[in-house]
Formats: sequence, structure tokens, C-alpha cells
Amino acid sequence: DMVRTIDPRVFEWMLGHGFAVWMLDGLDEVIDRDPEFFNYLEDLLTMPGMDVSPRIVICVRDSLLATNPAFHEFSEECQEYLNIYRLEPWLEESRSEYARRRLRERSGNFLQVLRGAPVLQGLAGTPYYCQLLVTQFELDQLRPDYSEAELLQLAMEDIVRREFRKRVLDEKVITEGVVTDFAEALALVDFENGFRGVPIDDANYWAQLSLPATLNPEDREKYQDQLTKMALFSYGGLGHIRFAQEVLELYLVGQWLSRVFDRSPEMIVAKLATMQLPQDWIATRIMAHNIRIRNRVGVVKDLLYQAQHRPVAFKNLLQLLVMASDSPDVLRGIGLERQD
Repeated sequence: DMVRTIDPRVFEWMLGHGFAVWMLDGLDEVIDRDPEFFNYLEDLLTMPGMDVSPRIVICVRDSLLATNPAFHEFSEECQEYLNIYRLEPWLEESRSEYARRRLRERSGNFLQVLRGAPVLQGLAGTPYYCQLLVTQFELDQLRPDYSEAELLQLAMEDIVRREFRKRVLDEKVITEGVVTDFAEALALVDFENGFRGVPIDDANYWAQLSLPATLNPEDREKYQDQLTKMALFSYGGLGHIRFAQEVLELYLVGQWLSRVFDRSPEMIVAKLATMQLPQDWIATRIMAHNIRIRNRVGVVKDLLYQAQHRPVAFKNLLQLLVMASDSPDVLRGIGLERQD
């Protein structure tokens, strides 16, 4: 703790001699403001005359490693100076304790439902999903056959309905459909921008497009303000907003990409060239699930030939092909020459 501002050189000396720990949160905003941030970190880690290696703790969203090229490159190049820690999923003890606090004497019944449904038990390892499942159990609406996508749809609906109940949204003009269209538009803007947050000007533009054309200018501004200030979103720094629950944003992206694939498979190659989708993202899993249940594995194979010279799209399609198929020889005949 410091009671006064100190010269950066003093702080750097303290880091290199064991007298300070630098702790950072909200790295997205730092990256946006300072493109040289990771070069500076590397200089700190390798500066001469240190007694100890600087201790720098950075808390970030898991997806930032995949979506920010500078962060990814820094993590690759500075592995000898770097340890990455990830939150482990909740195990039985944590799930039981959470259920006991929320449900009290009914917690045993809830845990019994989880044990009888392996999919639900796996999902409950994520605190956010566990909270959703407990809420559904409280309402006597917990189905053992819930899918991940269905749970996230329920979460979206619950957040939106709560906004109507709190009168944050005026239901005379804004419907649940308007909210869904607006949220999906913002998710796609963020996806195409590399998940750096949605500029508020873009959010206002899509809010205007989502609202009825018959509104007068004063009402349009009022309802635009309602849409952009929903609990779905949070402050994203420097004139941006972002989704308060990243998993809901990725759910919307996955649903939209799946619809594009169904309507016009040739268009999906360009969309999947935007960025590499990690396998554990809900967006990727939703796409793979839809390809599987609609028996479109053959279509993905055909698209791989179109993506031969688009390496990011090729990787995404190859990953989807493997995730959507149970066949051990699904890659037979796929040309992998000159591909990374």
C-alpha cells in the first residue's frame, strides 16, 4: 500500500528487489490504452540488476488468452517467467455446500437429481451453471435432460424478465424479441472486433435499429438508453460496453453461427476466418452439437476444401469436424499438407 505517488522507476526497483507485488485486474482496458503494455512487462521481467524476479499477478478472463494476439504472443515468448493458474471446476464438496446454503433441507434432493443426470452434474462444476440449476430446482422446473444451450437460454430469459419487473425496460415498446435481437447484434459486433468490447456508438446504432421505426426522436433516445443499460451489460472501459456474463455472449455467437451454417454453409467459411474458436467455448460446442444432430458432417468436409487457403477458418472447421463426429477415420481423405 502506498500513501503517495511514487516515480515509476522507484516502483520498478521495488519490484526487482522483493519490496512490491504488482496486482492487475481489468486487463482489457489496459491493453486498449497501451499497445506497448506487454513489451513493458517483458522489459520488467528481464531487466538487469534484480535480486528477485518481479512478482506480477494479473487476473483476466480465460478467453483473453485466445482472443488477444499480444497477450497470446507474450505468453508464448515468456514461458520461462510465467505461470498460468486456472480456476478448477467445483467438485462434490463445493456443489453440496452451495446447495445447502441456498436450499437448506431440500439440498439433498437437488444433489440426488444431479447424481442421476451426468450432464447436469458436469455443468454444476461451473458456479454460474450451478446457480442456474439451483434456481430451476427452487421453481420445481429442473429437468434431468437440460442441455447447456437450454440452460443459457433460461438465463437470458430470466435476466430480461427481471429487467421488465424492475421497470428498467418499458414493455409497451420493448419486447423480449427486441432485447434478444439487440443482444445478439452486440455479441456479433464484439466477435468481429476480437471481443474487445462494443463501442457505445455501435451499441446505440444497433439499439436504434432494434426499436420500432414509428417512435419520435425523444422516445427513441429514451428506449435506446434502456437497452444499453440492461443488466446484461457492464462497463467495458473507454467508451465501450461488454456482456456482464461472457458465457451468455458466447452462447449468442454460437446460436448465430449455427443459423448461418444452416442457411448458407458457404458463408460460414468467412465468418470462421475471423478468429480461432477454443474448443471449450460454448459457441464452439453449440456449433458442433448442431452439426452432429443435423447430420452435416459431410458439409463440413466439403467446406474444408474451400478453406484450404484460409488457415483460421480451416482450423475451426477441422475442430468442428472432429467434435461433431464419432467416426475414428473422419479425417481420412482430408488434405492437411501445408496446413498448421
